[in-house]
Amino acid sequence: MDLLDGTNPEVHRVLKFHQYLTTYSGILKLKQKLHHNNIVASSHLLSRLKAASPLDPELNLELALLEVDYLIRQQKLPAAFDLVEDLGMRLKDEGADVYQRIRLLSCKGKVFSRAGKPEMGFSVALRAANASLKARIMPAAWEAVGVLCNILVSLNEFGAAIKLLDGITPQVRPLGLYQH
Repeated sequence: MDLLDGTNPEVHRVLKFHQYLTTYSGILKLKQKLHHNNIVASSHLLSRLKAASPLDPELNLELALLEVDYLIRQQKLPAAFDLVEDLGMRLKDEGADVYQRIRLLSCKGKVFSRAGKPEMGFSVALRAANASLKARIMPAAWEAVGVLCNILVSLNEFGAAIKLLDGITPQVRPLGLYQH
């Protein structure tokens, strides 16, 4: 956040960059509020960000996925599932890239898991992990593996979750993202 707040004031004179920075700053704040489970602040930020409707497809996807997370935290699982399905149709119509589709699959797996259907969630998250590894999109693979591990933990398969995390850890370690 400090990096975004400390940008050169000249950048803010260009409307497109100003809108992008403002929207991205709002998305980061929304992620933080959701992480702290501050539902009231999250609701306010979400409504403001949706009203601004960013033009960038990446920011639109991020905002939609955060809305799904918000709905999950509110225990509005049918609405979260409907939003994921609508987003899937929209991404298919727009010809979205592989990364966006994989992130949506991971999100769908999380919704199934929270809805009490961990087997379906596992299947969807496994497809996301497989597709991300084939495409060599490691951040999406780590996200999908995280969803898989959460599902395994919810099924009391702690050993399998540890093995899966240990299997992905060597790919994270060279990047300096994991310290054991």
